[in-house]
Formats: sequence, structure tokens, C-alpha cells
Amino acid sequence: DVFRAFLCVLHCDGSNGEVRDTYRVLRSIRDVPLLTSHDTQYFASTLKFVGGKVKPYTRVTATTSLFFGHVKDMLRPIMIQLRPFEVQLAQSYEISAEVDFLLIVNNRTEFDEVEAWKSIVTSLGSKLTVWNLSLYGDLGLGFLRKDGSSLLDDFRTKSIIYANNFYLKDERLDQSAVQYTQNRELFLAARDHGINTLVFGERHGFDLVSELQPFLHNGPVPILYKSRDHLLKTMERRLAPGSGSALANSADSPCDLCGAFLINGKLKWAVLHLKEKTICYFVSARQKFPDGMIYLESFQIIDEQLEKGLLVTIVDESFRSFVFAVTNTGKAQRKHKKYSSRQNYAPDLEAWVSVLKPLSSSEDPVTENVKEGWLTKKRNEGKGWHTRKFVKVDCGRKLLYIYGSESAAKPKKIIYLGRYTITHGNHFGDDVSHNELKFQIKTPHETVFFKASSEAEKDEWVQHILENLPATEAESMFHQQSVKMKELGLTEWLSQSEIYSRHASMIFSDSSPPSRLSVNLKSLSLSPPPVRPQKNFVPSQTTVSKISIEERFLFTKPTEKLLKKKATNLHKKLQARFPNQRNLVVYNFVPYNKKEKRGFFIRYIGDLHVHRSLDNTTTQMVHLEATSDQVHSEVYIKNHSTKYALLKSLDFVHKLHILNRELNESPELQDSYFTDFNSTLHLATIAIVSDLYDEQNHFRESTWKDGLDTQIIRSRLDKLDKLKSFNFVAWAHLTDPRERLNTATGDVLIEIGVHLLLMSQCFTSVWDKLLLRRRCTNVNKATKQVWNQIISEQIAKGTPKNRLTSQFNDAIKARMVEKRRVYENLQTSYEDSGFLVNKKNKTELKSKKKVLKSYCNPKGILAAHRNSALDTHLVITKDDYLSLAHQKPPRPVAVIEDRFVFSTDEDRLKSCDQIQIQELGCSAENVQTKRVNIDQGQLFPHQRTFLYPEPQPSPLVVSAPGDEPPKSGDAPTEGGSVVPPEAARSTEIDTTGDSPKPSEEVSVLPPSMEVGKVEA
Repeated sequence: DVFRAFLCVLHCDGSNGEVRDTYRVLRSIRDVPLLTSHDTQYFASTLKFVGGKVKPYTRVTATTSLFFGHVKDMLRPIMIQLRPFEVQLAQSYEISAEVDFLLIVNNRTEFDEVEAWKSIVTSLGSKLTVWNLSLYGDLGLGFLRKDGSSLLDDFRTKSIIYANNFYLKDERLDQSAVQYTQNRELFLAARDHGINTLVFGERHGFDLVSELQPFLHNGPVPILYKSRDHLLKTMERRLAPGSGSALANSADSPCDLCGAFLINGKLKWAVLHLKEKTICYFVSARQKFPDGMIYLESFQIIDEQLEKGLLVTIVDESFRSFVFAVTNTGKAQRKHKKYSSRQNYAPDLEAWVSVLKPLSSSEDPVTENVKEGWLTKKRNEGKGWHTRKFVKVDCGRKLLYIYGSESAAKPKKIIYLGRYTITHGNHFGDDVSHNELKFQIKTPHETVFFKASSEAEKDEWVQHILENLPATEAESMFHQQSVKMKELGLTEWLSQSEIYSRHASMIFSDSSPPSRLSVNLKSLSLSPPPVRPQKNFVPSQTTVSKISIEERFLFTKPTEKLLKKKATNLHKKLQARFPNQRNLVVYNFVPYNKKEKRGFFIRYIGDLHVHRSLDNTTTQMVHLEATSDQVHSEVYIKNHSTKYALLKSLDFVHKLHILNRELNESPELQDSYFTDFNSTLHLATIAIVSDLYDEQNHFRESTWKDGLDTQIIRSRLDKLDKLKSFNFVAWAHLTDPRERLNTATGDVLIEIGVHLLLMSQCFTSVWDKLLLRRRCTNVNKATKQVWNQIISEQIAKGTPKNRLTSQFNDAIKARMVEKRRVYENLQTSYEDSGFLVNKKNKTELKSKKKVLKSYCNPKGILAAHRNSALDTHLVITKDDYLSLAHQKPPRPVAVIEDRFVFSTDEDRLKSCDQIQIQELGCSAENVQTKRVNIDQGQLFPHQRTFLYPEPQPSPLVVSAPGDEPPKSGDAPTEGGSVVPPEAARSTEIDTTGDSPKPSEEVSVLPPSMEVGKVEA
């Protein structure tokens, strides 16, 4: 009528974290009452780490074993079930102002592993905190904690280190830790929040190519463009359509009203979209792009009843009039017969008036905040003559008037500013002089170029417009928008910190961390993070461009091959015009249908969708492959290849700040600088040069000029421009160019210049030297011009007009020649470096491709995958895109924010009752009867062979005689659920020292079921 159960623990020496293969019986559980048929009892135990010498991430295996004695021989019980519990002493998540890196760990992580990462991050002048996936149950970057913050908020513009090893789940080591991420979670964090990521570990479960496929989680409506040229012109010169402007839709798209009318005397098919506040009109009811659009943000409607019928006039915000009338011509009747079955078809104007009249403005908008004056205006969006125009801005009406003279009664042009943005200076890269006087007003339909007579006048115009008429934040075409956000965070930090006086080592800065909380029901967010400024946040770039392809076919039919060719040509154009961007072109072929023909043999082929991913010229995601054993290896983590991968994953400006810090601490370079891979200064320099290579390489991918001349390329070499304007602290007190040149900072700059010139030489082919209008020639010229500016701004700063004498220029060239000689000699020690030593014992350049490859993947460093150096197919079908976008099925975020911490035995018993009700389905009135108090037995040693062989996973399920034992692999029944160890009587694992820190938690791993039988 009784049975006996034992709780056994795999003994752990907490001082060094080693797990020993010895067993002790810690508690003997006796005298369980007799169970009736089909009755069940539950057992729980609480483990407690005792001793300050127990290191975090120490793991202990506790095993429960169940013995049953035969009804005729109760004194010789036989073990029928085993269940091992693995318990890890984990560190809880804490955020503070100095933390710039988030290390994501799991239940296989070891103490030395975390300490190795801390040492690397400390050498970069930063700090890190950890997020334990096994402790919190999930990653959930966007999960809002009880303090109202999330990991996205805490680490916006910062970095993540993701340890991707195989972790223990359901007592199996077959899943990689990165599988905790949601679909495209890391991609969206990089794109929308500027969070760079280094994935360190297994390839299993993580494919960087798939992760970089643009994924639009909120499913926006694509922006429709008429043609490829329309898209390219908008991307180059205009603001993309959106809120505040008319949005194009196809004639057969779902709408609120549609019908055929005479519009300004011509028969048109009209479509009303109330959500977009737009009326689109077409020649054909099957047309894919409208002939014109009427924006209904601010309009007036006038309806007149004439003898011929109702006449409706719509006056839009720019005072354009559109007269609608009903007609009964044969063409109109054919349209009525053909399309009257369409949804919301309304052939009568009365229905349109009843819908539009409540939305119209009964009175004219108030004219207020008007500014007027003379400005010089460019004739068109390209290069052209400038003429003086009288300009008037009415912020109340959101209108821009352009007059030929101040006394003119009628403006030459009226531009609606419901959706606009302002740029200034040489924004488009094709202006040469007086850039400080220029500004541009961009709308979805055109861009107006203005030039003021003075810089103060320009600032006055721009300030007045922006203060009285909020502008639209435009998506950057030439730079990654999240990178701009990261630069803003760095700029704010520099303005608030004292780096230039006390040389602070931190990279980012926040407000001081708040005090910790201490409660019984402990929240995971013990120290809520400081609130980052909202102005640093950039909304999700979720725009998709769509082009519907219609062409005339006389003797042939549309084919998918033709559509793919157009998609490929579009991608080549995008790559040539915007070499910084990584665009994915998705084509969707629509089979030919005779009934869908339009006009004179015009056929609809399909659609092209353009999705923008992370930029090619900016590294934001890096994957350094390693085995799970290497992930946990302190030696492997501290290897220079791992440190370089982490540096490479950082933003370019962040690399410059690390270089700045190292130069400030090492005013003189050591002789071993070129070969010391353990030097942060050396690795940072290599990473910076590699970033410059990425920029140079992608700008040269197009063979021909293709609209990018030297001036435009020069304005878009973003990384060189940052290097030019960066303020190095180490030589801030020096004014003499010779003194600057002889410093460590000058030496590093000269080295970077050597690599730039060597890249230009290796990229240049014979055809580039012989032919005109070659892209490589323009990039070489632009690079040389910017490099001369770097020398002028950095080394010659403070001299008259920042110019160097010819003698000093010769000294710089001689220094560069010497640097190149040292670099070439160093490269000859590596295989396939591209340099060879000839018979005269001189180093020669033998293979330009191998030299360029060494910039992409530096010699002596393990190559890592990164978003800026991926060669993948960027033209795919819609079906392939959808399969890539949904590789991971969506799942709910399972972050556990609360853990139970018991200060008294009464709290522990209350928790047991809660678990019975919530987890085990026990009714509240039966809680007391189901909870059995077991007396603790005495500790006693035993022989391991007497108890059981190697522990096998098995739940503790106590069943009465008459029950059928559960089969191996079955899920626990109602009586087979297992109470977490936190919920029962305390069992102490005694180690010397004090109690663990309050920030340490116990992570318990749920087991699977397996039944074992061992004879005594």
C-alpha cells in the first residue's frame, strides 16, 4: 500500500562549472498513500543553488526515479521510470546606458564563452548584456514587456551577437538556436531599426540569402508606375506617391464606384477609391495605368441640372476643373453592356454626387502663412538654364505658385504640396557651383529646383515652409535609411559626451539606468531601459513598386520568357542607376486570354514588383560559420577571425569611432602593426578598407556610364565622404601637416589611400583605358578627387586654403610607395594573393582578381557571409518569392516575463496550488486533497549500479495498479504533466560561499516521455 521514490542529482562542483559523473541520493520520498484505480499523484521539487562561487551558466542534472515493488514482494522494488532534469544557472537580462551589444545565448552556453565575448566587446570600448532564450522561452525582438519597452527599443541602432549552436529542447540536440527567430525578424530589425547582427555558429536553420529576401510584414498596397522610365525618374528625382497625393490604380481594381462618363468632353472610364481619395480615369476599362487622376483631399463639387441631364464639375486643390456628363453614344452603350456586371458599377452621376458631396469643401481653404519673393528656378529636372521667377507659397492652401512676374494675374504653374519634401545643396549630385544657395521641393509628380541670392535667404525660405507645412519623410534612394538613423544616434552621442576631452570609450549613450526592482514575482525586465528619442526612429520602409506590362502583339503571343527578359532589364537599370541598392524584381506572368485584349492588339503580359532589401554597400548582417563546439570555445571566440567578423558587422561610422579610439590610445604604431591580427587597430583598419572595397565594387558593376557621371558618383561615395569629414581626436591639437603625417593617424590614412589606389588599378581593364563613357573611368576619377579632398581636409587642415606644397605632396607619394611595397611583400607570404616575387627578387602584380578577392575576404582571416557580398539571383517569379517569404510558419511569441521566487514555504505552497489549477486542470476545491505532503527521508550513499544505468528521459507519472503504463514517446496524459521544480520543497545543492546574485535565474528544461524497466 506504499511505494518509494528517489530524487537523485548528478553532483556538480560549482566552483569551476565542471559536471562530474557521480551520483548522490539527496532525498528519499516515502509513504505515499495507496492509489485507487485510475488515480494520479503529482510530485514536485525545488532546487536551489547555494554559494557565491557558483558561476553563471553552470548546469546540473537532477534525476527522479520511480520504484514499484511487487504486491508479493514489496521490499525489493523495481525501478520503472526515470526522468532527468537539466537545470542551468542563468543570468537575467539587464540594460544600461553603456550597453551596445546584445548577446543571445541558450541552455548550452558556458561561462567562459560569455566571458570571451565580453572581453572582445570591452576591447572595442563597449559593453554587452545577455538574453537567454531558454530562460525567457523565446526571442521576440518586438515583444513589449511590462515596462512598455522591447528589445527593438533597447537596441535600436545597436548590435546583436547571436550564438547559433544546437540547444537542448525536449531532450534533443537537433535544433539550432536561431530557429527561435520569427520569419525575417533579423532582416526587419536591420532594415527598420538599424540593428546590425552577427550570427556566429551553425549553418543549420539560418540562410543569409533567404533572410535578405525583402519581406513586407504589414502587406502594403504596391505603388503603381506607368513604365520602367516612370519608376526610374521617380526614384532619381521625385518623391514616391503616397499619403497626401493621388495614388494610381488599374481600371479593373476593386473600387467604391465605377462607370463610363464624358470627362471634359471625352469618353472615359472613371473609378473612385475613397480610401486613397482618388478618382482615376482611363480610355479603356481594362487599362492598367490611368490617363489622369483627381486628388480629393480638398475639392469642390458643383452639380447643375441641364436639359441634356446632370452636369457635375469637380475643382481640385490646384484649381483644375473636371466636368462629368452622361452620354448615350454607341461606344458608351457598349461599355455599359460589357462592364455593367462589375462591382459598384454606377452609370448615373446622382450616385457619384451623393458620395462625393459630403466629402467636398463648402468653403475655400484659408490663405495663411504666405511667403513670396524672387527666386531663380531651373527649367526642368535635368541640367538647364536658370531664370528668375516670382514664387509664392500658401501654406494654408498647401499650394506653390510660380509667376512670370510680380504683377502677373495668373500663375504659370500651381503645385500642390499635400505630399512634399525639401532637399538642399547638391542633393542629386549634378550641380557644380553655389550649392549652398540651392534647395529643391520634391513632389510625386515633379521636382522644382530653386536658388536663392544668399544662404540666409535660402534658410529663410526652407524654414518658413517646414515650420508651417509638415514635410513627408522621404525614403533615401542613395543611402540605407536605417544607417542614417544610426548616424543620428552617433551624432547625438558625440554632442552629449566628452569624448574629445576625456576620450570616453563608449560608442552610444543613454540616460542613467534606473534602480532595480525586487519583488517575489520577479519580472525579467529588472532594470527598465532608458527611453530612446522618438526622432531616432524611422518608420518601416514597406513600399513596393509595381509596373504592369502591356505591349502590342501583331503576329505573336505574350510569353513568360519575354516578361522575364523585361524583369532582367529592369534589374540591370536599377543596379546601374542605384549601385548602393539591393533590389529584388519579382515577375508574375499572366497567361494570354483573348477576351482580355485591349485596343489595337494591345496585350497584358503581367506585373513586375520591385522590393528593396538591405543595401549592397553597407554591411548589416554577417554570418560566421562555426560548429556548436566552436561556438562554446573560448579560444575560438577570441580568435582574430571572430573579432574581425564582429567589426565587419558594425556600421562604417562605428568602425571609424573604434579606429579613432585605438589611435588615441596608441599615438605611435608598432613595427608589427601590419601582421598583428590581435591588434584591434589593425583589424579595424582592415574592416574599414573592406567596406571601401564593397562601395567601390558595387559602383563598378555596370560597364557603361548609364547616367552617372563623375560629379554624381563623387557625391554618392558615401563612405569616402564620411572618412573625409571624420574628426580624429589623436591629432586634434596638431596644426603642422608634417606633424600630422608622422602620427599613427596619418600613417593609417596613408595606408587606406594605398589600398584605394591599388583597388582602382585592379578594377581598371584595358577596355576602360581605350573606350569612352565607361563607368570604371568615372569611378576612378571620382575616387581620386575625394581622396585628394581627404588629404586636404585631414592632413592639410589649417594651412592656407587647406593646400599642400608640391614638395609635401611628393613626400606623401613617397610614403604611399613605401607602404605599398610593405603590403605587397606581406601578401606574397599567402597563397593566391595575386602578388609574386620574380627572378629579380621584386614583387609583381600577377592577378588583379586575386588582389580584389583579398579585399573582400582578407588573407589570414576566415571568410564570413555578409549582405554586402552575396551573389544571388535577384530576378525571380512570384511563386518563388512567396515560397521564400514564408519559409518559417508564423507562430505566437512565447516570451515568459515572470518567474517565481519564494521567500517563504507558504509562498511555495500557494504556487503549487496555482500550478495544479492552471497547468494540471485541477479544480480549486480539490487542491488540498490532491496535494500530498511527503516527509523527507534521510540522505544515504548508494551504489550506482544498484539504482539504474545511464539516465534516460522519462516523466514522473505515478499510476495505481490497473492502469496501463504509457508507451514510449506518448505525450503525458492528464495525470502525466510534470510540475516545474520551482514549485515544491527546496533541495539545496551545497557549495561553499554565499548565495547567488539576484540577477541569476534557474532555467528548467521540459523533458519528453520515455518509460524504462530495470530489474533490481
